[in-house]
Amino acid sequence: MTTLLSGPDIAIRALPLVERELCRRSVLYFMTEHVFIVDYTSKSVVRWQPWPHLVQMLDDLEDPDPSAKLLVYGKARQDGASWTAAGDSLWDALFHTPVKVGVLSKGERGAAEFIEEKVRFIWSRLPAYLQAKLTTDNSEELVWDNGSRIVGFPSSSDAGRHTNFSKIFVDEGDFQPDFDGLYTSLKSTVDDGPAKLILMSTSNPKTIDSAFKRVFRDAPGNHFRKRFWSYDLRPGRDQAWWEARRVEAVDEEGFIKEYPRNEEDFLSAARTVMAFDKAALDAMKGECKEAIAW
Repeated sequence: MTTLLSGPDIAIRALPLVERELCRRSVLYFMTEHVFIVDYTSKSVVRWQPWPHLVQMLDDLEDPDPSAKLLVYGKARQDGASWTAAGDSLWDALFHTPVKVGVLSKGERGAAEFIEEKVRFIWSRLPAYLQAKLTTDNSEELVWDNGSRIVGFPSSSDAGRHTNFSKIFVDEGDFQPDFDGLYTSLKSTVDDGPAKLILMSTSNPKTIDSAFKRVFRDAPGNHFRKRFWSYDLRPGRDQAWWEARRVEAVDEEGFIKEYPRNEEDFLSAARTVMAFDKAALDAMKGECKEAIAW
């Protein structure tokens, strides 16, 4: 016997289809409605939050304009960038199939953590009607039955060579031991196709003129869209918070690199690696007078 569905029953049956379509249309909707992350400060599972800088990042990642093909982010610690990259990668994999996303971080473990502890974590907490089936599930690669893949690589000058990606994320680029060679390899991968290259990093206090810092400093003249994220973009951090944490820090220079206030904090060398005293140079610079015209 066939039973006709009433209006409410049809609505309930249709809900997953409607929700899938809403997610497909908007990465921001997907992130705010369905993505859960780990808040390492409170040590709890929480909803991803649409902080303005993270919404801007999603806009950058999905902007089809050629000016958004190359992206570089200089940032403070624990600002949500990695979780946002993970959620965006998963959204691509589930709703814009088939795609291939590459992830490079410090060493093999760094990329594995991104895949296992972020992408897979988010996927495992989605409602069943949003999940595609995983056919490969390990710390190096996630593959779905729709053909999409998210692949992790240890950083090396050959990483990602001869492989077609939709997006390539490089996390903590300023700490990569061979960023020059890595950049050259990845850049050649994206030059002739639609792929995006996304470089993200906090500042390495041991580097003065690293390749990552040069890319960041030279933007937008090098065709990278540059974003700087100061420590206070994360809600709850203000000047009082920063001063209190600075006083508590054992290594003040290292603290300033972890939580920069401005691009100068991010780009300038720590005193421990400078040949001259920066404070003294700044003081002398302030005392400079304009040249007398003859």
